[in-house]
Amino acid sequence: MIEVNNLTRRFIDKAFLRKVALAVLKKEGKETAEVSVALVGVKKAAALNKKYRKKDTAANVLSFPFGEESILSEVEGSEIKGYLGEIVLCPQQVQKEAGKYGMIFKEALAWMLIHGLLHLLGYDHEQAQDAKQMEQKERFYLERFSDSYIRINS
Repeated sequence: MIEVNNLTRRFIDKAFLRKVALAVLKKEGKETAEVSVALVGVKKAAALNKKYRKKDTAANVLSFPFGEESILSEVEGSEIKGYLGEIVLCPQQVQKEAGKYGMIFKEALAWMLIHGLLHLLGYDHEQAQDAKQMEQKERFYLERFSDSYIRINS
């Protein structure tokens, strides 16, 4: 199950986000996994980025994997079978950065969701080899949700 909570005033196609997330999870062999996606404003994205990453800017995407060190594991009785964690997206930040990559907003939002999901699935980009693998996966999944794909299938 993919839960999407839009805490912004901007219209976001939740069905599209679920479709992207489910496609990635299915291909990764985790189709029964549960993920929460929260769409937040710039102030909230900046506050979370400062608190958890010690960075003084609004993040476009943050991932909070469920596990021993997750913020959710502090909750008593927190073992939730199949729950991977939460992804926080900042649509305003994604929109701002989309142009840098020559993407439309919907495509950039899909990319950031894919990036966040891969983090929940254990991928990272700390080492060059890991970054290359993660980038290849991002491109693989994003091709399925590119501008032309979105126009044909939305």
